[in-house]
Amino acid sequence: MRIVHVTDCYLPRVGGIELHVRDLTTRQRQHGHSAHVLTLTPAQPGGPDDPTWVHRLSGSGGRSLGPS
Repeated sequence: MRIVHVTDCYLPRVGGIELHVRDLTTRQRQHGHSAHVLTLTPAQPGGPDDPTWVHRLSGSGGRSLGPS
């Protein structure tokens, strides 16, 4: 199954949502699913590299990602 979790908050921020999405995606991948995370949260400068399944957008490009 192909799964994409879209979240505005993700690691390196640490909180309930960030950890839940990471753990959920990791577990889904362990069960053979193609699970990915799509987020607007920037990576930590000088921090560890993201797994290949984390995709960071540099910005919304002037488009809303939520309801108007």
